[in-house]
Amino acid sequence: MNDLRTARQAAAVLLDTGPPPGTSPYPLYRALHEAGPLRLGDNLVVLSRYEDCRRALAHPALAQRDTDWQEQYAAPAPGVAQQVMVTSVMHASGARHRRLQQAFAPDFAVRACRARQSRLVQLVDGYVDAVAEAGGQVDAVPVLAEPLPVDVLGEILAIPPRDRPVLARWVAEFLPAIDRPGVATPAADRATAQLHAYMQQSAVGFPSLTEPQDLDELPLHLVFLLIAGTYTTANLIASGLATLAGHPDLWSRLAHDPDAYVTEILRTTPPVRVTSRYARGAVDLGTVTVPDGSLVLIMLEAGQHDALAFPHPDRFLPGRRPSPALLAFGAGPHYCLGAPLARQTATTLFTALATRFPHLSAAGPPTGSGSAVRGGYRRLPLRFETA
Repeated sequence: MNDLRTARQAAAVLLDTGPPPGTSPYPLYRALHEAGPLRLGDNLVVLSRYEDCRRALAHPALAQRDTDWQEQYAAPAPGVAQQVMVTSVMHASGARHRRLQQAFAPDFAVRACRARQSRLVQLVDGYVDAVAEAGGQVDAVPVLAEPLPVDVLGEILAIPPRDRPVLARWVAEFLPAIDRPGVATPAADRATAQLHAYMQQSAVGFPSLTEPQDLDELPLHLVFLLIAGTYTTANLIASGLATLAGHPDLWSRLAHDPDAYVTEILRTTPPVRVTSRYARGAVDLGTVTVPDGSLVLIMLEAGQHDALAFPHPDRFLPGRRPSPALLAFGAGPHYCLGAPLARQTATTLFTALATRFPHLSAAGPPTGSGSAVRGGYRRLPLRFETA
């Protein structure tokens, strides 16, 4: 009973604000792992163990909270921002999801990312130059983490460079809608309307989208594509730099194996801490049966700190073995479309920074985002030095 009470308390903290700033989250994760799946009320299940999370992400009867879920189990989402959350390509299901996924996939495949590598290096070099021009001391969130992903996606979506800063601002204003699903967020609604109007009026598009329903839906999907691609990559960049600022010995060796470093950053601080599914019928996950219509909260970060899957989960170990498949970008049909691009962007940036500035340290206390869902930072003062 005490273990269950402790686990419920840990879940309450992690699902409210996330791990408290400046404290280790691992005791909270251990409490959840020891208790196993939590049934909170009649229609909420919380998963924290790696295998439970992995199985749930790939289970065909656990679906995204889409329009079907809204019609059957929830009141209409208030406001345009919340409607985007349940109607976009990221939250589509079945045949509609497959159609849209296939249409967007070629632009985000590994081959397409590799073809754009030289342009990405040019973009990243400009950001590294900006760090040097600032004397090496910058707030990494507004200088690196937030604008670079918009620039990278702007290249793919043919968004003019002059428009990208305002799009980045609108994306930032949308994010509270992700943190508070089902809750009206007026500022996020305004930002969503501005993003949607921009996408409708601009010349951006995907040649592979040719069916009438695709073209009618295109602005909406481009809005969420920009939002999701921006904030997840920004979190990856900021969390990675924050982690490595506390490991100067590792930073100095990053350029020798940047992929391994990005993989371990994704494990320790995934761009999304928690995701959700709902049960279409009763779903047996082996360790728990999820009742029909129940909401399942899948704690990605907790799952990637499960000692049964990742020995010494509280240690940052690039190139760790064994290394099971990460949960950071999901699994199954809803595996993140932009995962290769996010990894490529972070790897290229970290390599360029570590090569130019072999020494990295904190230049002041960071400020977390305050989001239990997204994690990430609002402020991250860092010092990049050549000697």
